[in-house]
Parts: sequence; structure tokens; C-alpha cells
Amino acid sequence: MKLTFPAFAGRIAFSALAALIGAIFALPLIWFIFAPFNARAELGVAIPDPWTLSNFMTVFQNNFAMQALWNSLIQSIGGVILVGAAATPAAYALSRSSIPGKGAVTYILLLFSSVVSGSAAMVPIFLIVSAMGLIDSHLAVILTFAGGLLPTAMFILRDFIDSIPKSYEESAMVAGASPVQAFSMSLCR
Repeated sequence: MKLTFPAFAGRIAFSALAALIGAIFALPLIWFIFAPFNARAELGVAIPDPWTLSNFMTVFQNNFAMQALWNSLIQSIGGVILVGAAATPAAYALSRSSIPGKGAVTYILLLFSSVVSGSAAMVPIFLIVSAMGLIDSHLAVILTFAGGLLPTAMFILRDFIDSIPKSYEESAMVAGASPVQAFSMSLCR
């Protein structure tokens, strides 16, 4: 099929616009790759000359930065574990049970988690954390992360579990697996 000149020009214009938008998104990523190895602090995207690891050494020698990195590691791993451990069985229950209106329940969970912003929930969360005596603790941050991420995780995992055929669980139970084993076997395969 032969393209007419207007169709060809339209494709060229679309490709040029897509390349421009792609470059706009790629430049910060390229900067993130090259900036740590540059001896001079600059905002321009340039290949470092000379390459250096001194920026990493400066960060690793800074006790505050290393403590912040350690705190982030503890809190992110704790949040992932808590959200995964809580959202998986909840999503399984929402997926496999015959509760009337379960679609509305998951929609409302997702809607409310999106509507209530962090700044609107900040004071109530602080009051709850303070009443529990968890101020300045990793557990307070992990619970706050989990509370914010749990509805979305349940929504995503419910769709994933909906895609797993029930016959996997039924086969595992026929083979002698307990309901918990059937659940874990069907999720891992």
C-alpha cells in the first residue's frame, strides 16, 4: 500500500514528536546514570571526564546519609512484607468468596485510598501513632506505609488471583493439600 504525501508527512511528524517526548523523558534518566560519576556537581547532561567514585565515598563516609539509607531499607522491606502478608489473603478472600457486592467493596477501598490524601490523614495518623507510643519508630512508618498501600495492593492482587483458574486449587486439594497449601501452591505456579 502506497502512502500519500499527507499520510507520510503525518507519520514523520508523529515520529518526530514521539522522539522529542522520549528524549525529554530520557534526559533525566541519563543524568541519573552519569551524575554520580562526575567530579563536578552540574545539572547538565554530560559524560563525566574524568570518571570518579569519590561521590560515593563522600556519601558512605557521611553517618547521617548512611543512617538514612539504613532506615529506608528497614522501612521499605518491613512495608513490603506487611503489605504482602496482609493483602494476599485479603485479595484471595475477595476473589474466591461469593460475597454479594465484592466488586463494590474493592472499588470503594481503592476509591477511598485515592481520595484521602496524605496531608488530610496526617493529623489523625499522628494522633494514633502518638497514642500507641510509636513516635520516632520504624514500626510507625511501616504501619503508615501499609495503611496507604494496602487497598491498592488488594485491588491488584485480586485481579491477579481472579486470573488463576480454580482448578489449580481443586487439583491440589484432591492430591491431599490443605486449603492453605492449595492457596500457596496455586499462587506460586
